[in-house]
Amino acid sequence: MKRLRAIVTSVAMLAVARSALAHEHMYIASTAAHGGTLALSYDFTRAFPVVPLPGSSQYLGTDPAFNALLTDDPAHGLHALPKGTVVKWEITAMDPEVSVVFNGKTMKVGSRAKIGRMPYLHQHPEWYLTLPAGVMADHQLSFRVLAKGYQPSPVYTGTLHPELPDSSTTTTTTPGGGSTTTTIACVPPTCDDGDECTVDTCQADGCHHDDAVDALAVTCRLDAFSALLDGVPQTSLGVRRTLAKLYRMVGAAQRGITKSTGGGAAGARALKQAQAKLSRLVDVIDGAVKRNQISTTTADVLRTLASAAYDKAVLLGSG
Repeated sequence: MKRLRAIVTSVAMLAVARSALAHEHMYIASTAAHGGTLALSYDFTRAFPVVPLPGSSQYLGTDPAFNALLTDDPAHGLHALPKGTVVKWEITAMDPEVSVVFNGKTMKVGSRAKIGRMPYLHQHPEWYLTLPAGVMADHQLSFRVLAKGYQPSPVYTGTLHPELPDSSTTTTTTPGGGSTTTTIACVPPTCDDGDECTVDTCQADGCHHDDAVDALAVTCRLDAFSALLDGVPQTSLGVRRTLAKLYRMVGAAQRGITKSTGGGAAGARALKQAQAKLSRLVDVIDGAVKRNQISTTTADVLRTLASAAYDKAVLLGSG
């Protein structure tokens, strides 16, 4: 579980930069069904936010991430890639101040790396920016995505934008009618605790981490579930089939939870279907452990996430 160990050991570092409220995605698609040109669905006028690493001259961000477009988007001329399509990305240009770490490896201009195999393309590059003390400046890198049977995507340019810590002010009345204003810096700057199931805000008394509620309380756990699956070594056809089944179940549950927010009879049906998928996840995980397809350590975390997601989905239906 090399990837899982990397995730665990870097949690403290990534928590500085990952914002539960941002979590943007570059959705990978194509301009034609089963062909055409690859494309990234993302507003590249939106900067890639990076924040200071404590005690370092570097800034770090993990948004936006890559992800798969799972259903066709006719309004924008985008099509989901077929299951099994392997997608890679290539860095074509990069300012000297910029560096990128992807799956534990530092990428350079000309580097290519595998993002994943459809429909499992959810990956977070680590966007680094190194600046002299006292300097705040944007810098850029350019890249494209590639897959066999498709024309390479256009070259996209992302802008890394350094952000200073948020802060809040509080005014205190002093004896005699005067007042003092105190600025409280939030630490970490984004107030992110590394838990996507909390909503993190900077307030007058510092960082607050409120539990996610409603649909977000379910989908955030399913996102974490999928991310953990990404690190399971696909050592055999049996493992790949089990992972594919789990991904399908999670995807169906996520779509059901999203549809349920529309309310009405259709929303109620979608929620019930999502609950049914979630209730079966633990059984599939247990079967995978018996077949030595998933380690007991990973399975324990997956069970916890699946059970919590199911409980939150039940609460969603009783609200």
